[in-house]
Amino acid sequence: MVADLPSELLDQIDKAPDTSVLNAPSLYKMALTMNGLQGTLSDVKLREAVQSAIDYDALIKTLFGGVGARASAYFTGDVMPNPPKLDYHKFDLNHARELVKAAGGSPTLRFLYTTGFYPKDKQVGEAVSAMLEAAGFTVEQVPLDNTELRKQRNTGNYSLYMTQIFPVFAHPDSFFGFFTGSAAAVKYCPDPAGYDAAQTKALTATDEDASYKVYSQLEKKILDQDRCNSILYDQVISYGLSDKVKGFEPALDAVPDMYKVMDRPNPNRSAANIFTFTW
Repeated sequence: MVADLPSELLDQIDKAPDTSVLNAPSLYKMALTMNGLQGTLSDVKLREAVQSAIDYDALIKTLFGGVGARASAYFTGDVMPNPPKLDYHKFDLNHARELVKAAGGSPTLRFLYTTGFYPKDKQVGEAVSAMLEAAGFTVEQVPLDNTELRKQRNTGNYSLYMTQIFPVFAHPDSFFGFFTGSAAAVKYCPDPAGYDAAQTKALTATDEDASYKVYSQLEKKILDQDRCNSILYDQVISYGLSDKVKGFEPALDAVPDMYKVMDRPNPNRSAANIFTFTW
């Protein structure tokens, strides 16, 4: 079994006599994270311009052929029973240009993105840069390996950066607890006290419906109100399976028990073995 197959090889592997391909959804989200605390994107209207400048469908269709990625606007709404309706995830180049023009000049963005770490990350970074420039931004592209990106991100010397984000567990607090509030691993979004209060309210709610209502409000806050992130797409993970694999259960999140593989029954054994792989 092989994970993260390149999209160019999928057809060849799927048509081979002893192998097949399984395309599975995930909660691995390629996201833009915007520095709302300092610099160019401390202006919420320019963060809105970034969101509006991205042609989300074109990224999926052009770079992934509609196979290696799927459209998703959600930060963590995918794991909610009734996710909120979001407004930000609409490509509107004219609106983006109006917002940039109103800010004056050609605002400069220092854009960090990985290269060679996630599927087609370099191409995605270049495509996003071109979209932002079409809206009127001046983009300083800074392609980096993953380790160096995280070092530079931690200094705060960026306007926005692009990485894949994912929950350790498929629960909203796994996202909000890590990315927002006063205890965030990277502080980039305004109003940490507001996020702290809302997370406390969600975690201490007396019933699940009340808790998810608060998380739904937080989803709207981070994307539609504070506009701290823009979700480009969710990765679709392509697995190559040999004909010895009988069953396969990929996980959506990053819990330690990632997935199970069952081999095909051996006539010399009474039952198939189940192997659990951990990362």
